[in-house]
Amino acid sequence: MRPYKTLIIILFSLALHPVFGQNSEREVLVALDSAARFMVGSKDPGRALAYCNLVLEKARPDDLWARAKSREISGLVYKNTNHQDTAIAHFHEALHTFNLADTTDWFESYIVCRNIATIHQRYKLLGLAKEYYDSALYFISNHVIINPEIAKKDKDHDRRDLVRYYIAQNNAERGEIEIALEQLRDIEINKDIKGSTRIRAMNYQGILYKNGGLYDSAKVKFQSIITSSLSSKTYKGIAWHNLAGTHYDEGLIKDAKRIIDKAIEVKEGLTNKSSLFISYLDKDE
Repeated sequence: MRPYKTLIIILFSLALHPVFGQNSEREVLVALDSAARFMVGSKDPGRALAYCNLVLEKARPDDLWARAKSREISGLVYKNTNHQDTAIAHFHEALHTFNLADTTDWFESYIVCRNIATIHQRYKLLGLAKEYYDSALYFISNHVIINPEIAKKDKDHDRRDLVRYYIAQNNAERGEIEIALEQLRDIEINKDIKGSTRIRAMNYQGILYKNGGLYDSAKVKFQSIITSSLSSKTYKGIAWHNLAGTHYDEGLIKDAKRIIDKAIEVKEGLTNKSSLFISYLDKDE
């Protein structure tokens, strides 16, 4: 039997915000919409980039919003196709142009900064990731304040709180464990925060306790997720798996095997069984 792999819940939104470019010409807006459609799910990266280039060709020189949006979408295309250096270059150009176009269009700058942060996080450039997560939090928080009706409709409060979770995660990876735990506890106890984000915070606290050898504290967190009304079956399955891993790390192998069976049972009932194989591997090896 091998050491259990810890499951961490990660979600990166690629959502494109409703159009702020009311002054853009229709042809440009159609090209932007087409670029976004072919970008999502890497449906057709080549055509997405072609439409981005068409925007740069057709947009008026003073239509900075459309030009910035084109760079944002092309950055997402390159990010999705694993051309990360090129993606960052396009994101930086988008961020610069958005700031020239309209400094109150906070949402778009949030999207760009968050995507830059995730790339740096992926490659363990944690200091740079923190810088851009902090910027993303600044932009989305300002969007929530300045555009309250739009923010409420598009659930941007939830996006802001999720960035706070990513910042805590980044602090933990940089070794600032106590700071991370405090930030995660603040998310967990705040009833104004979306339930799934609060559960993420509980899960990550459990992981930090487990990795630090505080097994009883870890068990409390994972068991709380299992019994919480905020938890979906997906989160419960992850919590069962991590609870098994905690027992394994503690040397309680028999208990770990029993609990991993429960994780498998819960995950078998999920529509998305993508994490099921990890539980089977940990059970059999």
